[in-house]
Amino acid sequence: MTAEIYLHVVRHGQSSWNAQHRIQGQTPHVPLTPAGEQQAREAARQLKDCGATAVYTSDLRRAVQTAVPIARQLGVMMTLDGDLRERSLGELEGSCSDQAWAAAGAAGAQPSRRIRGGESVEDVTMRVRRFLRRVRLHAADCSPVVAVTHGDTACILVDVLRGDVPGRQPWAKWANGQVMTVRCRWQGEALSPVRELPACPVPAGCPHHPCGIRSGAQAAQRQLQE
Repeated sequence: MTAEIYLHVVRHGQSSWNAQHRIQGQTPHVPLTPAGEQQAREAARQLKDCGATAVYTSDLRRAVQTAVPIARQLGVMMTLDGDLRERSLGELEGSCSDQAWAAAGAAGAQPSRRIRGGESVEDVTMRVRRFLRRVRLHAADCSPVVAVTHGDTACILVDVLRGDVPGRQPWAKWANGQVMTVRCRWQGEALSPVRELPACPVPAGCPHHPCGIRSGAQAAQRQLQE
């Protein structure tokens, strides 16, 4: 039996640590900047006619602040979900040195590697798969879902949907506040890989569309662990 659902993946708006070029990981208290708040409102406007009946968000402050206007625009409750958190980078969090950023990038390219006190890409992949199993429950009534998350977690999510091994290929570039719409399909319990990843605007609502995944923002320079 085939099940299908639209998943709208949103990267949080710009945070104060994004602006300072500091590694965030799972640091919980970092707020959005005024620019980030505007990006959250823009994402909400972009999704206002998408028909989503559920908004899941990472429980880190910068993601929750992004999810609030989206949930309000849609008139639905938001659900905090720890599986949507950013990858923990342990002892590197809070640093803005070139050496720390280089270490973070190197760890991202080795799926099993953990920074001391942090997570590996494989750890986050397990979280993403748990989240997608919960998303599948919404396929019974074909209701779209919004997921507000972070840069690396969003990249890992896309790799899982492609059927790729996260971390083995260069990751996509995600702008703060970017929305990517994914048409997820399952054959029974198995997730069907989506191979095409064209960049094209997210339309109002969720009509049938030839693209499996489509992006609603221009790619910007990637900032790791945001």
